[in-house]
Amino acid sequence: MSIRTSIFFLPISLFILTGCDDNINNVKSTVYSSLSSTLNIGDAFKSRKDCIDGEWKEKKDSRERIIVSYECQLPKKYIYFYNNKQIKEISDGYALDEKIADDQISMAKSNIVRYKQLKTFLEERKEDVANLINKSIQYQNKYGNSSTGIQAPVELNEAMYNENYKHMSKNEFCNAMYDKYKGNENQGAGLVSGERCDFIFDIRNIHSALKEKSALNDKDMHAYVDYPISMSLPNWAAYDASPQAGVEKYYKKHDENLEMVGRVFSIANNKLKIYQDIKENIKNYSGKLGKNISLNKATSTTQWFVTKTGGVELMDSYLTFYLDGKDYKYTFKNPMTTIEMALHDFSDDQIPSIYISSMENYFRELKRSLRFDIRGECRDQFMPC
Repeated sequence: MSIRTSIFFLPISLFILTGCDDNINNVKSTVYSSLSSTLNIGDAFKSRKDCIDGEWKEKKDSRERIIVSYECQLPKKYIYFYNNKQIKEISDGYALDEKIADDQISMAKSNIVRYKQLKTFLEERKEDVANLINKSIQYQNKYGNSSTGIQAPVELNEAMYNENYKHMSKNEFCNAMYDKYKGNENQGAGLVSGERCDFIFDIRNIHSALKEKSALNDKDMHAYVDYPISMSLPNWAAYDASPQAGVEKYYKKHDENLEMVGRVFSIANNKLKIYQDIKENIKNYSGKLGKNISLNKATSTTQWFVTKTGGVELMDSYLTFYLDGKDYKYTFKNPMTTIEMALHDFSDDQIPSIYISSMENYFRELKRSLRFDIRGECRDQFMPC
C-alpha cells in the first residue's frame, strides 16, 4: 500500500501580511501617556471624528526601515467651509479693486460728457463769443475813463455777472443801473442810461444767452467764456485797442482750447476703455483664483518608524491638499498634532482650527503668487495689484 503525501504551500504574502499586521499592531497599541493614560493609538484613530475613512499601511524607506502610516480623509464639511471662506476673502479682496474701477469709469464717463459739451460749445459758439468781445471792447473804448485810471467801466462786469439783473426787462435793467451808478462819474460809471444803457443791455443779453445755451458749469463758463473775454479786452497799456485785435486774440486762444479739449476727450475715452477692461478682468481673475485655491479633498497622514525589536517612534504628520489637478504637502511642525486631534472629542458642528489655519498658512503664498501672475498686466494700467 502506497502512502500518498500531500504538501501544502502557504503563500509568501501571508507571511508578509502577518509581519505587516505585527508592525501595525505595535503602533496601534502605543499609548502616549502625556496625552492619554489609557487610550491607545489604534482606538483613538478608529473613533476620531476629525478625519474619516482611515487606512493603515506599511512600507520600507530607502534605508530599509519599516514605516507604518495612517492616512484618512478630512470630512467634506471642512473642505466646504474652507472653500467658502476663501471665496469670500477673494471677493472681499477684489472689492476695493472693483470700487476703484467703478469710480474711474464713472469719472471717465462724466468727463466724456463734459468735454463733448465743451467741444460742441467751442465749435458752435465761437462767433457769439467773438461778438461779445467785439461789443465789450467798443463799450470799453467808448465809456472807459482813462483820466481816473479805470479802463474797464465797472458796470460792464456788473451787468454780465450779477445774477440779480438776469431776468430784468430792458426798462427794469436800465433803471437799476441808473440808480446804482448815478453821480459816480469819478468811479468810471456815471449815468448809465439812454444809448449807454441800450449798449450794455445788449452785451448782457449776449452773455446770458451764451451761458444758457451752453449748459456749461460755472467753472467751464469762467475758463472758456469769461476768462478769454477778459484776456481779450484791452488793458491800460493798450488803451483804445481795436475790437478786431481783441477778437483775433480770442480766436487764437479758442483754437488752443479746442485742441486741448479734443486731447482730454480722447484721454477720457481711452481711460474709460482701460477701466472697463480691468473691471471685466477682475471678474475673470477672481474666478480663476477661486478655482486655483479651491480644495477637492485633503488627507491627514501620520507616520511611525518601527524598529526590528518592535519599538515605535513617531516620525512626522502632515496634510496633503488636492486642488486643480495638483497636490500640496503641509508638514506640521509638531508631529503630535494629528494624534492630539485624534484624541480630542470633537462635536459634529466643530472644525479644528488647526486644519483651517494650516490650509490658510500654506496657501497664503500660493494666493499671492497666483494674484501676481494673473493680475500683473494691470500694473501698467493705473490699477493696484
